[in-house]
Amino acid sequence: MYNLYIIRSPLQFINAIEAKHHFQTKNNILYIIHSKSKVNSKHMHKILAMSAWDKVIEINRDNKKNNLLTNVKHIKALKKKTFNYIFSGDIGNINTAFISSLKKRETFLLDDGTMTLISHEKVSNPNKKEKWNINRFIKQNRYKLFRLNCSLQKEDINYFTIFDIHPYRNEKIIKNDFSFFRNNFLTKLTKDLNTVYFIGQNLVIENIMDEDVYIKYIKNIIQYYKDKTIIYYPHRFEKVSKNFYLLENENFIIKETTQPIEIELLTKEKYPMYIASFVSSALSSLHGIFEDTNINSFVIKQNHLNHHKESFQLIYDKQNKAIQQIDLNIPTG
Repeated sequence: MYNLYIIRSPLQFINAIEAKHHFQTKNNILYIIHSKSKVNSKHMHKILAMSAWDKVIEINRDNKKNNLLTNVKHIKALKKKTFNYIFSGDIGNINTAFISSLKKRETFLLDDGTMTLISHEKVSNPNKKEKWNINRFIKQNRYKLFRLNCSLQKEDINYFTIFDIHPYRNEKIIKNDFSFFRNNFLTKLTKDLNTVYFIGQNLVIENIMDEDVYIKYIKNIIQYYKDKTIIYYPHRFEKVSKNFYLLENENFIIKETTQPIEIELLTKEKYPMYIASFVSSALSSLHGIFEDTNINSFVIKQNHLNHHKESFQLIYDKQNKAIQQIDLNIPTG
């Protein structure tokens, strides 16, 4: 039998590699769904060069109409096979069409950072009403035009995760301990006690926070770590403004990276002892990889968020207890 891995982000890809080694799967088909972001694709190609797959299918999302037909073509071709496992990075419409249309023994959802927590709530509460949206309705049902399924209501979804998720019904929760990456990359490294590796987020470009508020938080974080050097890694979708670059000095260094932060830190010569961010998905995966590292999550006040307030609160509530949450008590205004 075959095994199918459906991924669309660097973090999902890293977790797919861990799952491949944990479950010791053979006849592995990797299905990569690229976004329009060239940076995202570059990061995934970096990871692809590190791993071996029996078959790789890559889909570019330049033309939405052709993407639908391409996905339908691949689903119908894969329907001729029987799968032991299907591993999916998320439960979006494309992934759901694959999961519900193909014959398989078990389905596992791979971690997509903190979005896994949101997906778990959604899958575990299928009767929870969502605000009706015509675009979402069309996307959810268009695969039916090709006699394919696109619903998880009759599917048993299991989890390969680093999170301490409480299982509902008969869910399987398999712990991802990142043993493959730890065993293959973490050799005898010197501990870096003088540097904080801070993972930036694309909160400004997504209008989740105003730029002046984001900069205010960063200024306070610089003060919090005043005895250390901060290396700030911008999110791959983050656009660093001139105002932000004005913060840069010998103790606050902005460093672009061409690979996922997990790979960036794994391939350094030093073991990072301090990692921080706000609610970056990478905090959870890095906690799984660097077990001895002090990892901080800085709390953003609800009144400093323009939207996604419930999602941020859920993330803070469900975050691993080993990740220390720090409230800087930054006032409004």
